Amino acid sequence: MLVTYLEASRDLCDTDSILFGAAVAAYYSRIIGAKLPMTGRATKQSNAIPAWRKRIEDRIVKARALIGRLTSFRSGNNRPRAFAGTNISLSQPDTTQKLTERIDDLKQKIAAWGKRIRRFTERSRRFNRNRLFQSDHKRLYKSLEQPEVCGAGSGPDQANIIALWQGLWSEPVNHSEGPWMEVVASQSVSVTLMDPVTITLEDVAEAMKPWLILKKRKRDLSTSPANTQQPRKQYAPSKMNRANAFDIMRGRSSSLSCPSIPNEQTQ
Repeated sequence: MLVTYLEASRDLCDTDSILFGAAVAAYYSRIIGAKLPMTGRATKQSNAIPAWRKRIEDRIVKARALIGRLTSFRSGNNRPRAFAGTNISLSQPDTTQKLTERIDDLKQKIAAWGKRIRRFTERSRRFNRNRLFQSDHKRLYKSLEQPEVCGAGSGPDQANIIALWQGLWSEPVNHSEGPWMEVVASQSVSVTLMDPVTITLEDVAEAMKPWLILKKRKRDLSTSPANTQQPRKQYAPSKMNRANAFDIMRGRSSSLSCPSIPNEQTQ
């Protein structure tokens, strides 16, 4: 950023003002916690190996080196350098058994650590592929394409291939048949074979007849005029309509003939 301003400065006063302003801006940016642009600096890569993976890889390297020393000690190399750092001494009575147990334990740890790294790698690969598919699926498909492994030379001769497979299939093979197969074969002798069945066009037409009838009925029902008419709309009776109907029924009931009832005379 300063290069642009310094190149445009005409004298020492401008250069001094530019440097003073940059120093003040950097000071206040550090106080308020603002992040400066990282142009020209070594930025941290997004695909860097995690710290926990480096630690596990270091453990695997140390465990493999220890397994090598223990194996060398078990094979008869009793020099001090062969079993340095193994916590194994020659004075122990069951040295060979302890060596075997220690080697198996280290191998199991290495397998567990390697499985953890493989799970992380597989998960990262799936996650990156999913993100790439959402952003640019064409680039993903291009990355999945495998390069041609075969060379530009001519392929194998067809006659040689046919001769090879004919030789393989023509060789007699003696299978080891157990006694249970003889028992099954003897039981199958009494089973009568089914007569051969010949399917003709008439049989197919007879089997398709119910399906054709059903299909015709569905077509007739879908094209019938009763189905083409639109259904009537059902209106819910409103409060006003219910009141009018009640008045009409009351007027009809009052117009009906009924016996007159004499009124009681007031005394």
